[in-house]
Amino acid sequence: MNSSTSFKPQSVPYQQTSSRISLYHQQCQEIKLTRREQELLEWLSFGYSYQEIAVGIHLSVNTVKNYFLRLREKFNAHNNSHLLSIVFRGGLLPAIHPLEPSENPLSNN
Repeated sequence: MNSSTSFKPQSVPYQQTSSRISLYHQQCQEIKLTRREQELLEWLSFGYSYQEIAVGIHLSVNTVKNYFLRLREKFNAHNNSHLLSIVFRGGLLPAIHPLEPSENPLSNN
């Protein structure tokens, strides 16, 4: 590979990062989540797919997809990763402990 075309990682400028986190925090203070939206974000934060979430909380896959579409619109997020970044950094979804096997409907225990 030619050195002129190789990837050169750059750090994100602190000022930009700080401003964005402040924006996320402000945005999260203005937006209220329903209990269901909070629950869906928690499932997503553990890496569950739409199908697994749908089974776990007894909704159709299309309903789960629609919830996430509305959540991305609500937070002006580009995708679900961006959505989780916003809600974590904005303080709406604190770092939480994983579900106990007895609480997880997808667990084999």
